[in-house]
Amino acid sequence: MSAQAAPPFAVLTDIAQRSRSMAAGLPEQQEAVELWNGIGFILSGERYVAPPMGEVTEILHVPPGSPMFRGGFGRS
Repeated sequence: MSAQAAPPFAVLTDIAQRSRSMAAGLPEQQEAVELWNGIGFILSGERYVAPPMGEVTEILHVPPGSPMFRGGFGRS
C-alpha cells in the first residue's frame, strides 16, 4: 500500500493555514526598521565613523601627491 502525495497547491494552502493559526496573538509590526547609512574610514590606524549620509555635506578626495599616499598624514 503506497501513500499518495498531495497536490502541490494543497500542500501550500495547508502551510499557509497553519502559519496563520500559529501567528494568532502575535503583535503586528507597526514601524519599519530603519537602517543606518554612513561612512566608516581608517585614518592613522584609528577607526572612525562619520554621521549618517543625510548629514554629510562634503566628501574630499585626497590628491595623488598627498603625504597620505606616502604612509601617513604629516609623515615625510
